[in-house]
Amino acid sequence: MPCRHGFLSPGVLLLCYEGRIRRAEQRDMLETVVADPRYKRDMPVLNDVSRIQSSEIDLSMILIRRERLAEHYAGLPRPVRWVYYAPSDMSFGLSRMTATVLSELSELDIAITDDRAEALDHIGMSPALETDWKMFVET
Repeated sequence: MPCRHGFLSPGVLLLCYEGRIRRAEQRDMLETVVADPRYKRDMPVLNDVSRIQSSEIDLSMILIRRERLAEHYAGLPRPVRWVYYAPSDMSFGLSRMTATVLSELSELDIAITDDRAEALDHIGMSPALETDWKMFVET
């Protein structure tokens, strides 16, 4: 499945993308996330884009997402930490384009890294979560 989500303890939203990413699949996943009772608007988000091969997501779609995220996160007392784990040139380029647009939102604190420990550090999580993260991605 190209887009899926999970939760790493304690309270981290993990979004995994692999293969070709399509707009409808991403939208469906995000709607499922918001409907999940474990989801909290202020929880950190770990975007694992390490297995992306291609994407139909373009700038116009990212701009729409930015507006939806601004509405979704409005009113929170502090920015939500987001990190993109992007170890390849392809995943880094897609993440950089997205992060550049989304960084205009004061509601988000965004980083991109090719290092799992740095990704967890950015969202304030223990390196011990790396094992759970790897197990989720590999299943």
